[in-house]
Amino acid sequence: MKKALLLSLIIILGGCTVTMAGSRDNFIQSGLSRAAYELECPKDKLEIISLGGGSHAARGCGKKTIYVHTTDSGYVRNSPIDEY
Repeated sequence: MKKALLLSLIIILGGCTVTMAGSRDNFIQSGLSRAAYELECPKDKLEIISLGGGSHAARGCGKKTIYVHTTDSGYVRNSPIDEY
């Protein structure tokens, strides 16, 4: 019984970690610099929109793209850089 409870707790906490890793706050901490560089736009000019599932849209300075959180590489661009 104790082993089953411990295993359940590990699974639940592991799921929370994945969710937090893909959160908007996490993107701002670890993905914003990449977005600023790739969009050639200062961080304070970027708007970040959470799309769910660890995906975030970044737009600013007339450009926009989407980033997704990966376990191995952190945030990576998941769409072309488009102008708007």
